[in-house]
Amino acid sequence: MVVLNEIGIQYDLENIDLQNRPDWFLDISPTGKVPVLQTPEKVNIFESAIINEYLNEVHESGMMPGNPVERAYIRMWRDFMAETYADVYMIYSSTNEGDARKTAKSLQKRLLRAESEIDGPLFNGGRFSLVDAAATPAFTRLDWISGIDESLDIFTGLPKAKEWKNNLFARESVQKSILPDLGNIFKRRIEENGTWLGSLVSD
Repeated sequence: MVVLNEIGIQYDLENIDLQNRPDWFLDISPTGKVPVLQTPEKVNIFESAIINEYLNEVHESGMMPGNPVERAYIRMWRDFMAETYADVYMIYSSTNEGDARKTAKSLQKRLLRAESEIDGPLFNGGRFSLVDAAATPAFTRLDWISGIDESLDIFTGLPKAKEWKNNLFARESVQKSILPDLGNIFKRRIEENGTWLGSLVSD
């Protein structure tokens, strides 16, 4: 939704419970994952990176540079940031504190690799890019995680990454993409799932 909001595209939103996926959704999402975008031509596009690149091309938003080398650079770091979500998921879904903290430390080292690449105020200077869009879901959940246990603040010692995160959260497009009460829904879900982090929610 961030890219849709950033460009200013009107859209209808259908929320999916990933623990109870309806059959019609599985018919249009071969991976069973969200998001899926249906175009005005009724073509279904799945996978976030592909959806965002499609939107950028159709609406000429400038989120991808025109130079082939610069486009490759954005794609590389877009994928790098998208892959961080796997570690974020491991932190909040782990039933073992040791595993969660080990993953958090590994993720912090991973983001350290990106620290020197951040140009500020966003990843690639002042222009919102597809790297920013890819980072937003992981950063949002990392904020919720550190709100439950501040010792899991991944951004400690990463000033450029922290500033980047804060600048992303200040954007209207990002704020509009986070549904009301989503943070509390996240907390309830990890608590219900018996995760280690969820055990701290009611403390």
